[in-house]
Amino acid sequence: MPRHRGLNLKRFIFNIPFDLFQQYFSQGTVESDPNTTMFADVKAMESWLDASENREAAGVVLEEWGRIFDICVNGGVHVFRAYERSNLLCDQDRPIDELAMRLFLEDQDAFEYAWSYYLLHASQARVSQYRFPAGDLVPQPDQVKAMERFLSGMFEQQKKGAACRVRVNRDQAGVIILVSRGAYMRTVMQWQGTRVVFRTFRPAVEDVMTYEPDAERLNIRPGFNRDRALYVHAIARFLAEDEELADRALSDRVFSLERFQNGTFSYKGNDVIRRVALREAHLQLPALGEPTLVIKSDDVARTLADDLQGVRLSMGDLRRVRLLFEIQMSAKGKPEPVVFEIEPPGFSDLSLKRHNDIIEAYLRTQGVKLV
Repeated sequence: MPRHRGLNLKRFIFNIPFDLFQQYFSQGTVESDPNTTMFADVKAMESWLDASENREAAGVVLEEWGRIFDICVNGGVHVFRAYERSNLLCDQDRPIDELAMRLFLEDQDAFEYAWSYYLLHASQARVSQYRFPAGDLVPQPDQVKAMERFLSGMFEQQKKGAACRVRVNRDQAGVIILVSRGAYMRTVMQWQGTRVVFRTFRPAVEDVMTYEPDAERLNIRPGFNRDRALYVHAIARFLAEDEELADRALSDRVFSLERFQNGTFSYKGNDVIRRVALREAHLQLPALGEPTLVIKSDDVARTLADDLQGVRLSMGDLRRVRLLFEIQMSAKGKPEPVVFEIEPPGFSDLSLKRHNDIIEAYLRTQGVKLV
């Protein structure tokens, strides 16, 4: 069965009406148009996708259908969220696959909005946070185009290819930015009949950023270090029209782990936070080769106090921690665990967790969250 990411072709074809497949191919997405009667026959569709003469068209189809299927299986809430800002009627009695395909075909901007949030939440990469007091941003089309041209030129200079597309959406939470671009050229080995051939291509990379005006926070996920700094400068220059914002954002520390090292962090919690535990600590030791000691435990602080009394977090540079917060919003029921990582100056996945506002407030009082 042809698969892209988690594409289940049988389910996909079964849940989508025949007329939407006709609409998909009639829009000129691919040059090769299969016999539309095959949409009732999964094996016939598989044969068309596997045929050597359809290789390029099948690649496009599997890429697009894979995106649609991914968001159905793992991010259906974002599809419904996108329908709320679209003019399309959302019949929630219909399969989510059908709703996502219709959104893809009839409101591409709304689909890109849903896809941006899906990438933001589905990625396992941590978020880099920056203090970014830019007020209430209302990006205009000419600003977005200028930012796209700037990034395209910078990526071309870095030999990453000039292909770059920037999509910006605004909602009640703030601004979400999706940058789709080329990556470094890559060569892979493939079978072609009985021969081995080498194919060179430039895979797509998608980076997602969100700006939250109420928190004055810019989140970038994922991106390389150099690219993150480039994005901060581009957003400050073209969307906020204040280049000095970038320099301040890149120099400010968002997190500090000093309280864990000097023993002044309180694990007691409060009325809502029933329990706090340090689950993991990465301690870089002042020795040749800069070795890193990784300590994992249900409660690292207790383990160090009771069983590893010769080891202290103040022995080196504490680089990263993993924390468990147990949140209890009502007297009934069990506390809800929230586990997240922090790595100064600005890395964390906390902003995408439930109850992040409660936890951030606690971290501020403890001197861990600085902005």
